[in-house]
Amino acid sequence: MLGIKVVMVGLGMLGRAELAFIVIDIAYADNHIIDFHQFYILICAIFLLNLTVPTAIKWWEPYYMGRKEFRLFGIKLSK
Repeated sequence: MLGIKVVMVGLGMLGRAELAFIVIDIAYADNHIIDFHQFYILICAIFLLNLTVPTAIKWWEPYYMGRKEFRLFGIKLSK
């Protein structure tokens, strides 16, 4: 089922911290687009995303592999 694979890819794309750190550094240090407080709020949010991605992928793995059935509002979304 395509929806199962799309969810797994989406979960894997959550933690794109390397690119986000570079963009935030350019916005803060080079161009002064954001201020000091916004910089640290964004860094903390990126850090938390990096912690949740492995957890979310581990949680979704049984549904992706077909070992468990996932239903949402009575609709079967897993294999």
